[in-house]
Amino acid sequence: MIPDLEDIFERQARRYERPLDAWAELEKRAFGQAVGLNGYTIVAEAEELARLSEAKVAGPVLDLGTGRGWPGWLIAERAERNLVAIDVPVVGLKHPAGCIRSTRPLSANSGHSF
Repeated sequence: MIPDLEDIFERQARRYERPLDAWAELEKRAFGQAVGLNGYTIVAEAEELARLSEAKVAGPVLDLGTGRGWPGWLIAERAERNLVAIDVPVVGLKHPAGCIRSTRPLSANSGHSF
């Protein structure tokens, strides 16, 4: 049976409804910085991935299933490349453009098709 796509989108979008102020404070205390964690990647893992990929990134960084996008952003920023972030809940894609400090301008374009 094919699941109801609307239900899937709504369930995923609810993950981004957590109060960011409280989570940001928790992240600062636990990890020393707030990046908008909402998945399984911790700051140390993202830092290591960015370090390992710095010399190997030749074009835009593609982050599939990006969530709030901070690990992909970190890699793209370190390599001075653009980030293409793709995920189902559009609300999650709005987070990086609003919260990440960057030396380059960020934009959040959202579109979807079925």
